[in-house]
Amino acid sequence: EQFVGREHELDVLRHAWKETREGEKRVVFVAGEPGIGKTSLVSRFARLAHREGAVIVAGRCDEGYDVPYQPFIEALAPLLEPRGT
Repeated sequence: EQFVGREHELDVLRHAWKETREGEKRVVFVAGEPGIGKTSLVSRFARLAHREGAVIVAGRCDEGYDVPYQPFIEALAPLLEPRGT
C-alpha cells in the first residue's frame, strides 16, 4: 500500500492516541474532499493503534446516502452487539 504525503496527519493521530493512553479523552474526525486519502490515512493509523491495544470503531459519510447519524451508527453498532453469539 502506497502512503505518501500524510506523515503530518498521521503524527496528529499518533499524538492524540498517545494522550489517550495517558488518560486524556479524545475524539478525532477526519474530513476532506473525496479521493484525498482519508480512508488510507485512517486505516494505517487504526492498524498501528490496534497493535497497541486500541479498540477501533469507524463510520463514514457516503455522498447521496442520507441516513441520519450514519457514521455514528456504523461506528457504534458493533459495540452494541451481544458478544459470543
